[in-house]
Amino acid sequence: MAKERTIRSQGDLDSACFLYSIVNAAQCLSKQLVDERDWQRLISNAYDCKCFLTSCTGTKKIDHLPELLVSLTAEYLDAVKPEMEFNVEMLEGMSKNSDLKSMLNKNSLLMVDNGSHWFCLVDSDEEQCYVACSAVWQDSPKEYKEEKSPRLKRTYNCQFPVDELKFFKKRAVLVSISS
Repeated sequence: MAKERTIRSQGDLDSACFLYSIVNAAQCLSKQLVDERDWQRLISNAYDCKCFLTSCTGTKKIDHLPELLVSLTAEYLDAVKPEMEFNVEMLEGMSKNSDLKSMLNKNSLLMVDNGSHWFCLVDSDEEQCYVACSAVWQDSPKEYKEEKSPRLKRTYNCQFPVDELKFFKKRAVLVSISS
């Protein structure tokens, strides 16, 4: 019997990678699944849902406003898991040469926009990035699998070489919780 998938995917609850990266960040840091009730709280709080729920818009309307992306991320995390206290910060000047291992620890992760898709970077080592990505299941459902990352033991469903990591506008959203 195949193990049940735990990383939420676009199409499970709706279809918006920015919102799903928030859901997967909340799940990763809270260690609790996001359910439909949590999703409904998120959607009912969403700033102009059409920005994030139509297939070709995503965050394009607000990508030039990093402070709004941070504010919305914090607001949405609070809506999904109100019992948690999340800290959200925009990191500028990001590149594949950034010290990812120091940014990613048991209390933090990065939400990354690569220019066409948002995902959660949940762990890394010198060579590999470990990602919770809402679109992986759609690409190959028969081969879909979730594993634990080697360093932080976080659930991921995609890995790729650090050299292939791209940051749209050289930014990432750091999400953390207090220890």
